[in-house]
Amino acid sequence: MAQKCADLTAELSELESRYTEHQATVTAAAAKAASDAASKGEQAERVEAAVEQETAAMRAERSEQAAAVAKLQGQARVLRAELSRLLGAAKEKAHESRLLEIREKEEVR
Repeated sequence: MAQKCADLTAELSELESRYTEHQATVTAAAAKAASDAASKGEQAERVEAAVEQETAAMRAERSEQAAAVAKLQGQARVLRAELSRLLGAAKEKAHESRLLEIREKEEVR
């Protein structure tokens, strides 16, 4: 009976030892998983920040381009108005020149 008790005590001691090793392994795995998750979370935050920064830069660039386009469109309107004014003046000069030519012909007659 004493031998059986000693055997059971040894077996219990062995089971406790394996349980302790298993708990240590599980605890280490949980700590690593938590560390990995934190690392991935930090990495995700960095990626998100980089994406937000790039998006802001693209919006700023698009805004600058829109301002440049608006400026060019304004300049084009001014140039078209000037061209229209010059064409009108040229037509008027041509008309005056034609009238002068007609008067000169009539005076010669």
